[in-house]
Amino acid sequence: PEPFEFGIFRVNHDAAEALGAESLKEETSLNASAGFAITPAENFNLAVDAFFIDLDDRIVMTTELSGEEVEAVLRSSGEPSVVAVRYMTNAIHTETKGVDVTASYRFPLAEVGTLDLSGYYNYTDNKVFDDEIQTPPELQGKDVALFDYAFEGGLLAMTKERPRWRGGFSALFTGARLSLTGKAHLYGPYRSTLYSYDAGAEQKFGEEVLFDAEIGYRLPRGVKLAIGAKNLFDNYPDLLNEDNGFLVFPYPPASPFGYNGRYVYARAEVRFGR
Repeated sequence: PEPFEFGIFRVNHDAAEALGAESLKEETSLNASAGFAITPAENFNLAVDAFFIDLDDRIVMTTELSGEEVEAVLRSSGEPSVVAVRYMTNAIHTETKGVDVTASYRFPLAEVGTLDLSGYYNYTDNKVFDDEIQTPPELQGKDVALFDYAFEGGLLAMTKERPRWRGGFSALFTGARLSLTGKAHLYGPYRSTLYSYDAGAEQKFGEEVLFDAEIGYRLPRGVKLAIGAKNLFDNYPDLLNEDNGFLVFPYPPASPFGYNGRYVYARAEVRFGR
């Protein structure tokens, strides 16, 4: 109920330096990828790509550093009205690995048209080597964590706030005049403690499936009209529980498909020339 002031300070600010901030340096990374693409049958394509990214000295923002000892440092650094501070730092070492799979098949339907089927799958795993995080000497003994597990944008957000897997399937029929499109999007589970700042309030959000649809018709003279809907069945993510969201935010901001529900549209397409 009482507002307070906190600062996101540049690393050479007196208050940030007094709390352990140092000049930023370049991130270093090791990247490796491998894959293949094949056409095992006519009109059928399959591609598989694997990737690995090891990122050291990753630039991220600290958690909100606060407490009586931090406030004392801020006062002595010329910021008497500020009660908490954040700054950028190179303190994180992360590893990202995963695989992408895509496939497509085209069915010729005689003189009626064509049917294009496609699908994709992605698996991505993010790991933070939190045992390598070094607390600056200026913060040691102050009961302050450089990175809090549950804080917004903290360690949980880096590793579990996005689904490890997602996939999709689409079908497109194209005729001389008529076109029909249907899509399904699948999202795996994820976790979040957003807006609670309490690791005990960590909440799991389950798998979700969303559907899109569109119908179009091509008129003479290169004009095409279409109507469609994204998230056709008006799906929303699971609600935040009572220990999450300060009883203010109903949906997790980390939702991979947002929380705006169905989107309906109409569009016109005009082609010029041949």
